[in-house]
Amino acid sequence: MSNISSTLIQQKASSTTRCSRLFHAEHDIIDRDDGSLICSIYCMQQHLNERLKLRKEVGIQRFGIIWGSSKIDDRVFQCIEEAIVQKVIAPVQLICYAKGNLTLVLTPEYNLSSTSRFTGTWQTIAYNAIWDEWTVSFLHERDINDLTEGRVLRKYASAILLAQPLGITNYSFDDFLYRDSWCEQPYQGEPGNADKDPDDFDGDLPF
Repeated sequence: MSNISSTLIQQKASSTTRCSRLFHAEHDIIDRDDGSLICSIYCMQQHLNERLKLRKEVGIQRFGIIWGSSKIDDRVFQCIEEAIVQKVIAPVQLICYAKGNLTLVLTPEYNLSSTSRFTGTWQTIAYNAIWDEWTVSFLHERDINDLTEGRVLRKYASAILLAQPLGITNYSFDDFLYRDSWCEQPYQGEPGNADKDPDDFDGDLPF
C-alpha cells in the first residue's frame, strides 16, 4: 500500500468470506483512525476486457464496494451477480452503495458514450433490486472531486484506487492464494526429487 493512501486507510482480513458463488472476497479496507469499514475488495475470473470485448486469455478482475455510511447490504452482491451474468461488470472498478443508489467508478479505458447497452443493463439491475427500486450513476475517477454528494466516495475513492490493483490483469503465480507457502524451495536436490521416497521403485516393471 502506498505511503499516500496509508495515512488514510489500511487493509485487513475480510469480514465477509462468503458473499457469492460467482466472486469472492479478498480483504477489507478500513479507516486508519477509527477502524470503520470503508470498502471491501473482491475478485473473480474475467473473460472480457475493459471495453467488453473478449480477451485472448482468462484474466483476474478485482473491484471494490464502498459501503458509505450504510452497513453491508447483501442485495448489492445480488446486483453484482446479475451484472456478471449480463456481462457488464468488466469496466467497473468501484461500486459505491448509499441510500438506494449505486455509483459505478469505471476504468478510464471504457467510453461511456460507446454503448447504451451497458448503462441500460445496469439501470435495469438497479431498478430490480430486491424489495426496492435503486438508481445507478456512472463516472470516472477524474469526476470524483466534482461530486456534490457522496462524501465517503469523494473522501476515499482516489486513495483506494491508488492503493489497490483494481481492474483486470493476466493470471500469474502472484494470484495463487497459497503463494507465500511455496516461495521458498524446501529442498535443493535434483529437480523433481524433493518429495521422492527413497524406497520408491523407479525402474521399468518386468510386465
